Amino acid sequence: FGEYNMNMNMNMNMNMNKSLWVKLVISFVLLTGLVLSGTQSIDKSGEKAIDQSLEIAFTAFATARVLNAGISILQGTQVSVTPLGIGMILAPGEALDPVNDLIERFSWVMFASTSSIAIQKVFMEMLTTGGFVAFFQLIFLLALVVTWLPKSPPRVKCFLVKVSIVLVLLRFTVPIIFTL
Repeated sequence: FGEYNMNMNMNMNMNMNKSLWVKLVISFVLLTGLVLSGTQSIDKSGEKAIDQSLEIAFTAFATARVLNAGISILQGTQVSVTPLGIGMILAPGEALDPVNDLIERFSWVMFASTSSIAIQKVFMEMLTTGGFVAFFQLIFLLALVVTWLPKSPPRVKCFLVKVSIVLVLLRFTVPIIFTL
């Protein structure tokens, strides 16, 4: 019976250490999110990178559309020749049809890329406004307090920590991806 009691105490100590480490990791993530959401250094570098990406994608899209239009005009050219009295109409521009199709498909890909970057820019601007930042910070603080309160219900702790982690991902994914 004494050995069972000693094993039980060791298991409780291990669980308490594990619980403490989990709380410390959660607190670190929440405090980091809290501090980073207050500073706008990540936001500014992310915004600059998004603007550059949007400019490059739009330029590639516009260039592809101009090339597509130019090749389409060349495809419509016809040459009329009459060797040995026989009238023939040649359309040398039709040889450009595969290139034209390829450039047209590329332009659609660049259109989709430009649209995606523009949506991410709007999303980032929306999430970095004062109201959203204050909401994120409030949730982070609330989750931090509930994590360390011994009497708080486990469901509330779990819910607030999950919401906080989702908010950290929402808040910082776009700026971090674009700055990398």
